[in-house]
Formats: sequence, C-alpha cells, structure tokens
Amino acid sequence: MSAPRPSLFATPLPYLITALLYLGVAVLWGLALLHVPEALSGFRGRWLHVHFAVAGGALQIIVGAILFFLPALLRLPPYPSAWLRGFYAGFNLSLVLLFAGVLTAHWSMARLGNLLLFLGMVYLGAGFIQGIRRSLGRADLNAWYYVGAVAAFLVGSALADGPLGGPLRAFFDHATLRLAHLHLMLLGFVGLTAAGTLHNLFPTVLGKPLWSRRLIPWQFFLHSSGVAALVLGLLAPAAAGAAILGGIALLLAFALLTLNLWATALPTLARAPIAAFHLLLATIWLTATAGLGLMAGVLPGGAISLPIFAHIGMVGFLLQIIMGGAAYLLPVMLALSASRRQFEHRTVWIAALNRGGLAQCLLLNLGVLALFLHAIVAMPAGLLPPALYLTAAAFLFFLGKAAWVMGQWLRRR
Repeated sequence: MSAPRPSLFATPLPYLITALLYLGVAVLWGLALLHVPEALSGFRGRWLHVHFAVAGGALQIIVGAILFFLPALLRLPPYPSAWLRGFYAGFNLSLVLLFAGVLTAHWSMARLGNLLLFLGMVYLGAGFIQGIRRSLGRADLNAWYYVGAVAAFLVGSALADGPLGGPLRAFFDHATLRLAHLHLMLLGFVGLTAAGTLHNLFPTVLGKPLWSRRLIPWQFFLHSSGVAALVLGLLAPAAAGAAILGGIALLLAFALLTLNLWATALPTLARAPIAAFHLLLATIWLTATAGLGLMAGVLPGGAISLPIFAHIGMVGFLLQIIMGGAAYLLPVMLALSASRRQFEHRTVWIAALNRGGLAQCLLLNLGVLALFLHAIVAMPAGLLPPALYLTAAAFLFFLGKAAWVMGQWLRRR
C-alpha cells in the first residue's frame, strides 16, 4: 500500500506559487503600461501594477511565511491544515475582489475585498500577540519583526488614499497620504518582514551561522523606530525633523543588516548559490534606497521621481529578495510536499533554478543600476524603458525556470 501524498499545505508552497504568478502578471502589466497610451494607463493601471506586485506577490509570500515560520519561532504547534486551506482561500478571494473591483471600476466590490484583506491581517496580528503570550519560552526577536510588520501594514492600509477613497483624505493631502502609505508598506511591512526572515534564511542558504546575532536587536530598534519617526514627520509638518531622524535611523539599520549578511558570506562567497547573491545584492539596494530618500529630504532640490524611487526599492530589493528566497525555498518546499520517491529530485530542481543564474543576476542588477543612476544624475528619459526591460527579462527568465521545475514536480506527483 503506497504512502499518502503529503498535503500541499504542509509548507507555504501554495502561497509561493500564487505569489510568483501575481509577480509575473505585475511585470507583464508594467511592460504593457510602457506602450499603452496614457488614456488607457491612468491611475487605475498604475495602481494595479503596483498592487499586483505588493499585495498579490509580496503580501502573499509574507503571509505564507508568517503562518508557517512564526509558530516555530514561538515554539507553538503548527496551524491545522484545514484552517490553513481556509485562510488561503479567503485571503486570495479578497485579492480577487479587490483587483477585479478596481479593474472594472466596481468600487463596492473593491472595498469589500479591501475590507476582507484588512480584517484578515487584523486577525493574524491578534493571533501573533496571543501566540507570543502563550509561547513556551521567550519569543525570538525575529517574531517581533513579524508583529511590527503586520502593525505597519494595518496603519499603512488605514492611510491608503487611492481609488477606494481614503478615510483620512479630509485631513491630509493626497501626496502626503501616498508617501506615508508607500513608506509604511515598503519600509515597514516588507522591510521588517524581510529583515526578520533574512536573519534565519540567509545562514540556512549558506549553511553557516550569522556573523553577529548581537547586531539584530540594534537593527530592529533602528528599523522600527525609524519607520515610526519617518511617517510621523511626513504626516505632521511641525515634526518634519523627525522624518530626517527616521531616515538616518533606517539608513543605519539597513547598513547593519547589509554588514551582517556580507560579513557572513564573504569567506565562502565563491561557493555561494545564486540565491545568496540575490539576497546580498538586495541589501545593497535597500540601503541605497534609504540613502536616496534621505538625500531627497535633506539636500536642496533633492526631489526624486517617486516612480523611479519606488522601482529601485521594489525591484532592487523586493523582487530580488523574492527571487533569492524562491531559488532556495522552492525546491525544498516541493520536496517536502512530494512523495519519498520524488525527494531525490530535489538536487535536479536546485540545479535547474541555478542554471543561468549569473546572467539572471547581472540583468536584474544592471537594470536597477540604470534606474539608480537616473535618480542621481541627469540621464535621457529614453534609457528608462531598456532598464525596465532588463529587470523584466531577468525575472521572467527565473519564472520560466520555476515553471519548468513545478511542471516536473506535478508530472511526477
């Protein structure tokens, strides 16, 4: 009698696969926006492009990671499989309602999806706090990164001022709310989650301990307090100095994270897999993004194009960290969700995802470098599309490899 197949929900695999699909849609949508007349690529088109990537991609992966890794950090039993399936279905139903509502200008549907998404994150946040209180031991500091990330998401959602109509529009202008929302989502929600995950994921990828765990509390304090001060300064003109202090704190936090990961990797960098290179370069662009933001706030005439600034952070850091994490985690998750007979194929899947990795890494980072140079020096606007093509080609190449690996897994399942 053959052994039963492991459940797909034994790992965050469904969240990872769905997130990669959403990211592929976001990349293709973004490329289409380069060629569609402005009449067809107005605010809704840009909004969908960003939120396919952030909500469908990043939020999807983050929720999956939290649901599976947080119980281990808190030394608690895992969530029941039936509950995980139900939450996945409800979470993605809310995304479908949100995106379909915005795409068709059916705002009641979009608001319902947004509300369900918000309530789901409130439920998760309450669960985290309860889990920390029930924890069998002292909660790992990385668990607090996840709690802080969910808090940033909830506040950022409350400040959202988009096609759904922000409730605070009567008190703040559109530009202020958009900046506060963007910084809470990218630096707060995505940044805190990524930093907390990297402290455990990166040593696992390299098979060696982190260079210094003593830096983690400092990095958490600087990161969380920096986001709070930055947003306070953006929302309250009387506290504008807080935004500068917050930007300095964030720059120091990201520099500490970058130092810790690079010091861990340098002795064995020549033997590191492509996943490690993506994760390392992601920290460079995270620090560079913080530096650009601080420069824009301090220097006279230091304003930076928001779309370019956002793309440096979202592609150089967010997309790159997802590619690095997926390059390592996807074969592991597929193997854990496969039969014992299939487990031996893990090395084949790893090799497939690493094939052409150097070219993939170069293409992505050359594109981000072109965006970065455009942000700090005068460059012809015509160079922007080629930079975006490079980053899109790198991700679509990776997505093609991931699709091949998943196809092999499904065929043998």
